[in-house]
Amino acid sequence: MNRLARKYDRLMGDERFRLAIAALSRDDVEEVRSLVDTCPRFDYRMKDWEYFERADAAVHIVMLLDLELAPRLYPIRFLDNQDRLAEFTFEWLEEQAALSWMAGFKHAGGDMKALEAVSDDPEAKDLERIFLEAEAGTQGITLHLRQFWSQVREKKRQAIATILAGFDAFTRDTWGIGAGEAIKVHSVMFEDLSPYLKEIGEVPVAEDTVKRNAASFKRLWRSLIPEAGST
Repeated sequence: MNRLARKYDRLMGDERFRLAIAALSRDDVEEVRSLVDTCPRFDYRMKDWEYFERADAAVHIVMLLDLELAPRLYPIRFLDNQDRLAEFTFEWLEEQAALSWMAGFKHAGGDMKALEAVSDDPEAKDLERIFLEAEAGTQGITLHLRQFWSQVREKKRQAIATILAGFDAFTRDTWGIGAGEAIKVHSVMFEDLSPYLKEIGEVPVAEDTVKRNAASFKRLWRSLIPEAGST
């Protein structure tokens, strides 16, 4: 027995852990066994672990749900911002066209006949054409982009609805509450998810996928709470 082994019973928990990890890295099974065998035993008093174990596991499951939903949720927010940006660009072009017209009107001294003469100027016509083409082009591009963004949104929305429907089936069966109540208690994304929670049962989803999702949540629950059995 080495000198350190004689002091194993006096090691602090962190010291014992560090020595055990080092021994494992050396494949020193005997050293690990000695550290475990000499580990002091204590009697503890604590509140019902059967409850706290489940409460802790519920937090972990909802955190995992957040991680699962975030990659689907935030692209929708990004697309909403893109929609606003496209609208802003279109409004800016309209504003520039109006300002150009007002500048020409002012240059003509507020006289409509004089304005017609100014508008016949080749440079003025070119400027008008540029803004009209930009406005029309922006409208066309915006329309196509919005159609594409709408398709992406719908796919993400469908995926979120399917996951939430599976989670809802799991929580109702296992925890006795709906997904909305469970997420409200534990999720950091509750405000972002609220609109989608209201759509549970309304958005068409593939029932077989929902059942698989619910079964996955239940398997995770049982892995965290082995004694839960079939509950």
